Amino acid sequence: MAFIDIHDLEAVSRLRPGQFALPTLPPPPPVPPPAGAAGEPLLGDTQRLRKTIKGICTTLRRRGLPHIADLITAIDDGTLPQQLSDLEAAFLDEMRRYLDARDPALLPGVFHKVHLWGGNEGRYIYVKSGGFDQNFCAAAYGRFALGAASDHPAREEVLETAADGIGQFGVSFATKHARFWAQAAAAAPLPIYDKTLAVGCLGLDNSYWRHYSGFILELNEHAAEAGVSIATLERHAFNSFSTPAGAAWLAARKP
Repeated sequence: MAFIDIHDLEAVSRLRPGQFALPTLPPPPPVPPPAGAAGEPLLGDTQRLRKTIKGICTTLRRRGLPHIADLITAIDDGTLPQQLSDLEAAFLDEMRRYLDARDPALLPGVFHKVHLWGGNEGRYIYVKSGGFDQNFCAAAYGRFALGAASDHPAREEVLETAADGIGQFGVSFATKHARFWAQAAAAAPLPIYDKTLAVGCLGLDNSYWRHYSGFILELNEHAAEAGVSIATLERHAFNSFSTPAGAAWLAARKP
């Protein structure tokens, strides 16, 4: 187990590639901060978050989806983390409707909303290889959703196979979707696994499906050690790595 003070860059630099570590959790504040849809802390209102949401809103508008971009009404007024939490609650409800009714007409809207929540690193499905209509496959996304919502013993392999049926849908954004489908179904949690977490937690150059099962095991073990949910620990990692101290941690771990 490895929780390390975020400022202890000497200890961070001694970590081996593939060795799991996270910044130490801060003590609980006397007054609990606002929480998201699953009870985890809100995303930090950082310049990085504002920039990526501005970027995906621009992408969506340019690709004929202003009604999705307009779900975020303001970015620079301090309300963005709460707006993203409200967006999360909305698409979780739509996911539950899909799991109940299996109506494929619900899937594109859910997909767009999760991509809006995830930011502009997910733009490639809209701008490459013919755009969204050429890349997206409702049948594959339906299989992906049901795979994430299940407790199949080889769930990660099911997700990878289904994700391969959608163009420009790599592990970084696919696991964002998987996280919320699992949450909507009250299935075993599936954490996000993107490049930031691959570098920060494991000292690897990028996120790959072959490392996802191990990442889940490590995150679960650390969450149990810290006495928090896997969602809270995942959010702690994101918020920590979005700070100046987190940027220094990432630089020390980058292979």
